[in-house]
Amino acid sequence: MNNAVEHGNHFDSNKVVHCRIHYDIPVLKIEITDEGNGFIINDTYYEILDDEKRERRRGLKLIEDLNFIIDIENTTIRLILDLS
Repeated sequence: MNNAVEHGNHFDSNKVVHCRIHYDIPVLKIEITDEGNGFIINDTYYEILDDEKRERRRGLKLIEDLNFIIDIENTTIRLILDLS
């Protein structure tokens, strides 16, 4: 949610962030949508993630490390975690 406010909406108080959470045992689904321009995950993004000394861009890596499946489409990120 913080990333949507900061990076997507650029702290614009006129823009909103939508969050949906659904738990259907044993699967947790989280969907977050902001009003930003969206972003694309490409090779450059993964090169940045490989730098363990980076101070920014840690969010998606942390989510991946928690075993979430990540799907990004335009300004929406969907996170799925099987808790079984």
